[in-house]
Amino acid sequence: MRLGNFVLAIAILAVALGCQHKPMTPPQRFDVGSHHVLVAPPAGWDVFNHGSQILMRNGEAQLSLTDLGPAGPRGIQRELERARELWREGKDKDARWRLRTIPVPDEAFENRAQRQAYWDAWHQVADAPEGASLGEVEVSFDSLTARTAGLAGDDFETVVRWGLAKIQDQRRDVGPRRTFSLDGREAVVLRTWGRSGHGDPRRVAMFSNDGYLLALAIDRGLSQLTEPAFDATLASLGFADSAAASPAPTGAER
Repeated sequence: MRLGNFVLAIAILAVALGCQHKPMTPPQRFDVGSHHVLVAPPAGWDVFNHGSQILMRNGEAQLSLTDLGPAGPRGIQRELERARELWREGKDKDARWRLRTIPVPDEAFENRAQRQAYWDAWHQVADAPEGASLGEVEVSFDSLTARTAGLAGDDFETVVRWGLAKIQDQRRDVGPRRTFSLDGREAVVLRTWGRSGHGDPRRVAMFSNDGYLLALAIDRGLSQLTEPAFDATLASLGFADSAAASPAPTGAER
């Protein structure tokens, strides 16, 4: 082995061991978008709170905790109700903005006719005259809500697929996964790789929280550093509004 490669290997090992043996930081409360969580960032890592996303960095290595927004019919329904409430308060401009930001992927529709009917109902609300009262759009809201209930994607597997589409490009392969429950919420942890030679391995955990999706992910960095940091962060994670937070299980994905 060349001297330069040997020195590099020793440096990587030292960083990894140092990360593993640093004491755990105490859990902190973060409001990550609509999610209220308790989590202990890796000791010695810098934490940047961007509201809907928490970034944890150590040099070039980065983990992220991100609110992926509504996912599945339940999440879309909740966003529609929030838009309706804004309209009730006389904030129809804010309500329209919320309607336009609700993600409804094409795979939520079973056929073209269902998709057309859904968006027709959506336009009846979103394109109502400026300043229209809730009473003038209430029936249209009811129609849109009813059509949302008929969307596909209410199962956790589909919700996870929607979430992956938001945080990674389609040129990555998804490998082994492990499902579990965290504080009564469905969760999964899985691995992904770049399709070219299965390089750039990463891990991501997703949590379904009353129609909204939260993701903990390795964004970049040497696996010797990011893997133990990811495991420790995942093990510390809990939802602050749960009666009793239960630790996430550890172990390799199957």
